[in-house]
Amino acid sequence: MEKVIIHVDYEDNFQAWLKELAGCVAVGDTMEDLQHNIKESISMHLEGMREDEETIPAAFNGQYELEYKLNTRALLKYSSNTVKMSAISEITGIAPQVLSHYASGVRNASEKVRTKIVFALHRLGKELLTVE
Repeated sequence: MEKVIIHVDYEDNFQAWLKELAGCVAVGDTMEDLQHNIKESISMHLEGMREDEETIPAAFNGQYELEYKLNTRALLKYSSNTVKMSAISEITGIAPQVLSHYASGVRNASEKVRTKIVFALHRLGKELLTVE
C-alpha cells in the first residue's frame, strides 16, 4: 500500500495539500473536517483526471494510505486542543513564549525543533496508554 503525504498548515483554519496532485487542496476548521475534506478533494481530483484522460500518479493506481505531516504551527494548534502549551513546554524543554511564537506564525521552527515536539507528544501519548 502506497503512503501519500498530506502537508498541513494552520492559519485561521487547517489547510492541506499534496505534491502528487497539483492543485488538490482542502481546508477545515478542525483536523477531522480537514481529513474528510482532503479525502473528498482527492476523490474529485482523480475523477476529473480520469475524465480528462490524464495520467494518474502511480501512488493512486491501487490502494493508498494518507499520512498527515503537520508543520509546527498546525501541530501546536492541533495538540493544544488536548494538551496545554505549558505542558508541551515542559515535555519539550522549549519555552512557552517560543512555542507561542511558533503557534502564531511569528517565528518558524526548524525541522529539528518540529521533530522534537512530535517525539515529545508521542512519548506523552505512550505514557497515557499505560494508564488503566
